[in-house]
Amino acid sequence: MKTKFIALLTCLIVLSANVFSQNGKWKKARKINTVETYEKFLEKYPESQYKFSAFELIDSIKYNKIDIKNLSELRTFFSIAKSDNYKGKSKADIDKLENESWNLANRLNTNQSYQKYIEDFPSGKYADNANQNVDELDWASSLKDNTVEAFKRYIKSHPSGKYTGNANQNIDELDWASSLKDNTVEAFERYIEFHPVGLHSKECNNKIDSAYWYKNVNNSKNNLNYIAYLKKFPNGKYANEANNYLKTPIYNAKNQIDNFNRAFGKEVKFTDEQVITYIERLQNETYSTTINSPVTYYKVSGTRCNETTVKTKELIQPEEIGKACSLKL
Repeated sequence: MKTKFIALLTCLIVLSANVFSQNGKWKKARKINTVETYEKFLEKYPESQYKFSAFELIDSIKYNKIDIKNLSELRTFFSIAKSDNYKGKSKADIDKLENESWNLANRLNTNQSYQKYIEDFPSGKYADNANQNVDELDWASSLKDNTVEAFKRYIKSHPSGKYTGNANQNIDELDWASSLKDNTVEAFERYIEFHPVGLHSKECNNKIDSAYWYKNVNNSKNNLNYIAYLKKFPNGKYANEANNYLKTPIYNAKNQIDNFNRAFGKEVKFTDEQVITYIERLQNETYSTTINSPVTYYKVSGTRCNETTVKTKELIQPEEIGKACSLKL
């Protein structure tokens, strides 16, 4: 019993001494009143009864050293403050700066002023309003310039903007106006390249069709021009006219091929497409075929045509139709 009493008494003495020492250290820290002394006190007595007082005194010293007009300093202080009092105080200062920044942006009503607010407060209370105002101002500027470049700038800055659809339509209209002004096949093809399903793509394709026809085909005596038109515009406005024009040369070519084959005692049928290929290859050939034996004709050898005399019957197969260099149409 006596031993227990002595142990308890010893604990009380040690505890009293510790409290006495802690109180003394706290009084000393308060007298010096620096961040360093308070931090050393907390390091030695982390669960002291003076812990929260120490936090507030540390925050007080640090807060009084910062520029409360400096957003960066306030945010840094807010992130490290440990006392509720000074954490709330710095938050109120930040909110005040945000309101001032927003009021200034509204008063100036410029792209730059709103961008500055967004830069400082990307998740701020007025961030959505600021972005909307920037969108409106950029759109107004694009309308004022009314150029393809201006509308492209708007789209780049606001890919999902309020007026992105309008900007694309305006680009379409400006490109179309430019094509009409130039009024060339190249200009209309350029429009289709950039606006394959544009507002004027159907009209543009018709103009390309007509421009090509009147520039390269109309009243031409060259079969190749009609063939080229049909390849480019198989369902074009003038496809019937081109096909009608080619009926005669196709008919003549088939007759000559038939005569040529009959000379060899066989008959091979050719499609119109094969005959057109034949016409393309031989349009400018200056030689004609003599239907007798031996038959003089021209056959591709390497990269040029050489005259060859065939003393035996030789048949031109359909796959050879593009290789033969004979039969003047």
